Amino acid sequence: MGGIWLHTQITATTLQAFALLAAARGRAWTSGVLLSLGVLTRPTVTLAAPFAWWLLGERTRPARKGAQIPLGARLWPLLTPILAATMLAGIYNTARFGSPTDAGYSKQMISEALAFRIREHGQFSVAFLPENFFGTFLRPPLLTGGRLTPDLRGMGLLLTTPYLLLAFWPGKRPALESRALLNCLVIALPALLYYNDGSMQFGNRFALDWIVLGLIAATSAARRAPRWLPWLLTAWGAVVGAWGLQWFRGAFTR
Repeated sequence: MGGIWLHTQITATTLQAFALLAAARGRAWTSGVLLSLGVLTRPTVTLAAPFAWWLLGERTRPARKGAQIPLGARLWPLLTPILAATMLAGIYNTARFGSPTDAGYSKQMISEALAFRIREHGQFSVAFLPENFFGTFLRPPLLTGGRLTPDLRGMGLLLTTPYLLLAFWPGKRPALESRALLNCLVIALPALLYYNDGSMQFGNRFALDWIVLGLIAATSAARRAPRWLPWLLTAWGAVVGAWGLQWFRGAFTR
C-alpha cells in the first residue's frame, strides 16, 4: 500500500534488531547509535535499551569473582547517542510544530471517530486497553461469503505468529527470557493504551515494536518444548503470512 507508517515500522524494528545484536557482541557505542536512530524513526523501539544494557553486562561480565564492570562503561556509550538524538528530535519538533514533545500528532488528519476518542480519553488511556488487547492477541479473520478474509483492522498474534507462545513454555526460565519478556511489556504498554489500534494492517503492526524481544524469549524457551512444536508453529506463521500477502496483492494491486 506504500503507507509511510508501514515503512517506518519495518525500519525501526530492523534498527532495534541490529542494536540488540551489537549489544550481545559487547559493542556498546554501536548499540547506542542504532537505538538513537530508532528515536528518530519510531521512539518506542528505543525502549529496548534496558535489555541492551543487560546484554552488554552479560557480554562484559568478568571471569574473576568479585570484579565488576563500572556502570558507566556500559551505560554512557548506550545512553549518550540516545540522549543526543532525543535533543535533536526536540529541536526539530520545536521548529516544525512549536513544541519539543509534539511530533505532529496535534495536527494530524484523523477521522471524527478517532478525534472523539482523543477528546474523551486523551491519546493514552486504560479505556482503550480491552479493545487493543483483543486486537493485538485475539482478533480473528472475517467470514465473508463463506470464505475467510483478513480483518483489515489487523488480526491477533495467536493467529499470525503463534511461535511467540513458546515464550511461556513451562520449566526453569533463564534470566534472558525473564528480562526479554519484562522489556516486551514495557514496550507494548504504550500501544495497548493508545487511542488507535494501528489502522489498516494484516497482523498487528504495533507488535513489531517488541516482537524481536518476544522472539528471543520464545526461541530460548523452545529448547524446552518438544522438537516438532517450534517447526509446526513456524510453518503455521509462514503459511498465514503467505495467505495475507496474496490476499493483499489481489485486493490492492490494480
